[in-house]
Amino acid sequence: MTRLLWLVLVFPALGQTPAAPAADSLEQTANKRTQEWDKLATGLESKIARMLPCDPRVRDALQEVSRASDARLAAVSRYLEAAQAQAKNDVGKARQALAEQQAAAKDLETERTEAEQERAAIDGEIANLAESAKRREALDDARKKLQEIRAKIEARIGGAQQEAARRAALIASLEELQTGYDARQKAIAAEISALASETARWGEYYATRLARAQTECSITNPGAPQRKKP
Repeated sequence: MTRLLWLVLVFPALGQTPAAPAADSLEQTANKRTQEWDKLATGLESKIARMLPCDPRVRDALQEVSRASDARLAAVSRYLEAAQAQAKNDVGKARQALAEQQAAAKDLETERTEAEQERAAIDGEIANLAESAKRREALDDARKKLQEIRAKIEARIGGAQQEAARRAALIASLEELQTGYDARQKAIAAEISALASETARWGEYYATRLARAQTECSITNPGAPQRKKP
């Protein structure tokens, strides 16, 4: 959790909430339509049970709930499509950021390796000069200069090691974030697929329920006029 929080601070674009403002608005609409449908659907059977089979209000009540169901499913579909687009965008950003950090880490490792090679070469020169300085005092200044250069290279190596550790943590966080985004994208895709099946089922249910009401009317009152389908 701490690592992900730090990632949000370092990369605010990746730390956005899962849904963009447009998706938030669509989600609110979907919730509202769901509540409206649920209220109508819950009381449907008890409502029409008190009516005579040929009462036109039976058909009206069924059609009202059917329309509410269609409105709910359409609103949920629009929200899921927006959420899916946002998830796809988040995955793309995470992958791009991860690739950039991996490339930077690789460059940093190359720089550290080169600095270590320079340090090894200077160590060799310092050792040679140390032996020569015993015989020629003038070479001691050159040896001191090389030691100063070596100290700077050592500082570079230390800084590179610290930066490498920081980037390793960042890469691990980005990998974790990408995994989460991938999972969310797959979950939304599954919801969209399930919604398509649900839409078909509810459409069949209300059509069947309406046909049943017409059949009940025909049985109880054969001479009753049948209302045409709208």
